[in-house]
Parts: sequence; structure tokens; C-alpha cells
Amino acid sequence: MEWIFIYSALILIGALLATSLGETIANALGASEEKLSWMANDRTRKLGAMQLMLLGGFIASIDLFWIQNKYMEYSGITAASTAMDIFGLNFDTTTFVGDLENNNFFGIPWGFGGMLFFVIIGWFTLSIKAEPTATWVDLFLKLGVLSTGFGVAVSLYLVYIQTFVMDGVYSLEATIIQLTIFSLLLAFASLQKMKNEGTWVEKKYDSDPLDKKRKRRSGGYIAPTIDSEE
Repeated sequence: MEWIFIYSALILIGALLATSLGETIANALGASEEKLSWMANDRTRKLGAMQLMLLGGFIASIDLFWIQNKYMEYSGITAASTAMDIFGLNFDTTTFVGDLENNNFFGIPWGFGGMLFFVIIGWFTLSIKAEPTATWVDLFLKLGVLSTGFGVAVSLYLVYIQTFVMDGVYSLEATIIQLTIFSLLLAFASLQKMKNEGTWVEKKYDSDPLDKKRKRRSGGYIAPTIDSEE
């Protein structure tokens, strides 16, 4: 149960930093090129925020997958899962994972599917962050939007299953994962908008890592000279 507070905090902080409020937080913390440089401009702050959300979502998926495995191993558990009423909704992960017909997506357990999803989206995000001026960034941004859009569609399908097939039984862990996927879609859409509007690169903070490597190679090596007395 304590894990839910850890990954919920990571996701919440990431979601806040990815919004316009993130700029206010960055300014309050005094972010600059020398201090908290990843929060110094919109692009790097949003990508860093997405990493926090991805980490939180991945841990949440592990948690859900672990609960499901324990349920299958011991034929029902209660201590490791959450069961509570929130806003009149019945959140009972044990009952959710216990529905053998609906606790998976085409045979893939929801928790394991979430882990795969966050790994793929994480690869897109880390690649874009590592080389923001690469020619393939546009493609990866579009793939990110499409992938998270698909994730939102699957999440809505799961909500339908929980509401109408499982008679209103929800999983708090699954709901947190769904909200994370939706937040990632908004973040990718925001990054795509920045790219289209020409605000993607800020010369004050940005530099091409490949260009740095080329400069180091072309600079050559100058051996130190040692004065000798004759």
C-alpha cells in the first residue's frame, strides 16, 4: 500500500511540471543554465516531467502486475491491494484482478501491458531528450502522440469494462495508470505544438550533443611542451 503514495507523488509532480504551472515552479526554484538546468526552458522541463510520470507509471504497473500474480498464486489476497470507496466509486483491486475474463487485454495482464507501454514511451522520451535537434524528432513526437492516444483509447475501454461488465468495480492502481497515460498524451501534444510553432530550440540553453562531439574530434590533441635546459 505504501508504494501507491510513492508513485502517485512522482506522477503528480511530473504532471504539474508539464503544465504552465511548471514554469512558475521553475522560477520559484531559481532554475537557470547553472542550476536545475533541466527546468530552465519549456522543452527540457516537460521532457523531465514526462520522465517522472513514466517512472511513476512503470512502478504502478509493476505493483498491479505483482498483485495479480499474488492473487493467482494464493487464490485471493487483500493486504497487498487497495479496497476503498472514493467519490462513491468502489475501488477494489482484488476483485478486479480476480475477474479472469477481464483482467487482461487480449491475454496480456493489464499490469504487464502497462510496463511494456511505459518502456516504449520512455524510449521515445529519452531519445528526444538526448538529441532534440535530430532529424527524426518529428517522427518520434508523432509516434508519441499516436502511442499515448492508443493508450488513452485502451484506458477508456477498461473504464467501460469496469463500469458495465464488472458492475462498477475499479482498481485504484489501474486508474492511476490511466491518468498517467492521459497526462503523457497532453505532454506529447504540447511538445508537438512547440515543434510546429518553432519554439522547440532555445539557443541560450540548447546545444547539439553531436555537434559537441564533432568539435572535440576536429579540435585534435595538442601535446604539452616541456622546456629543457641544454
